[in-house]
Amino acid sequence: MGRFYKLILLTLLVLAVLKLFLPEMKNNKELISAFWSNKTHSSSEFNVIACGDSRVYRGISGDVVAPLNKQFKFINLGYSSAGLSEDYFDFVVSKFDSNSKNNFLLVGITPHSLTKEAFKNEELTSYQQTSKFAIFRHKKLSPILKYFAPYKPKELLNTSPPNYLQTFENNGWVASDKINPDSTLAIKSYQKTFSNYQADNELAHSMIDKLTQIANTGIIVIAFRPPTTSKMSQLEDYISGINMERIKRQLEKNGIKWLDFNNSDFVSYDGSHLNETSARKLSLAIGHQIKETYFSQKQ
Repeated sequence: MGRFYKLILLTLLVLAVLKLFLPEMKNNKELISAFWSNKTHSSSEFNVIACGDSRVYRGISGDVVAPLNKQFKFINLGYSSAGLSEDYFDFVVSKFDSNSKNNFLLVGITPHSLTKEAFKNEELTSYQQTSKFAIFRHKKLSPILKYFAPYKPKELLNTSPPNYLQTFENNGWVASDKINPDSTLAIKSYQKTFSNYQADNELAHSMIDKLTQIANTGIIVIAFRPPTTSKMSQLEDYISGINMERIKRQLEKNGIKWLDFNNSDFVSYDGSHLNETSARKLSLAIGHQIKETYFSQKQ
């Protein structure tokens, strides 16, 4: 064996030994990058897809929905600050199994998802532009490369548990929570957001038209407003510039199923997103609705 290969082997051995003594990495960048890349570049094999912004990707768990029926193949295609634009829906619908007789589209609609800023879908676009080599790396090599992801100095010095807890699941869901939750934390941020730009009624109409078109292809569309806190919902209703009740009535008029949820039945760790327990609770309620609809379609 040449000196070069011996040096590589020795380096890998030293790194492996160091990993045994170093604290567990709290945010492994390799795995997080792989999570977003893999769900963006997933194959078209699903018949239950959840879409929307961060309240969806943190709020709908495939670990809960999929086991309700062995026929369900679930993926969560929610993204941070996602806008419910025509391009976004085209991307989502492309992930359905074309051979499935019953495809379900779960659409979480928030006031922010109907703003011009959200409609840019900058996060999704960045993942769609990932190079072919990076896609291959994330699919095939990340399970190994995760052991060599670099530590930040503060991770080595700080051994206390992080306040913000995240678990990135293969089905596109991020189980989230905080050790010290604050149900008012996001209020100021949303006040600032909607003071800078409002939800757009024209964009809301375009979303309704697009969902109606999707439903007319035979895909079963189920829409809902992801539960949060009552204070957040009141704030959004007051200053976002959009009437969610009007959107609900129009979607129902167009034959799309709407699910209502009571904010008081769920717990938010930051005033916007549900904690893991509540996300599972919401997922179970939605999953049962899908299951009921699925079997009614089979009759």
